[in-house]
Amino acid sequence: MVDGIEVGGRVIVPFGLGEVEGVVVRVRETGLGVRVTVELVIEGADEHLVTTYPREAITAVSAA
Repeated sequence: MVDGIEVGGRVIVPFGLGEVEGVVVRVRETGLGVRVTVELVIEGADEHLVTTYPREAITAVSAA
């Protein structure tokens, strides 16, 4: 876990001109810093999108 970001956790990430919610599938340390791979469900898309963001670009969603 890194700053509240862990595999299976929900996060908000930048996407296009807005933000979308996704699920963390991988967290790893690289020479450039922590990278977080997130599975996004985009409305209207037939498949989920999996993409990687720098840790600084994402926000953990608080548990209800």
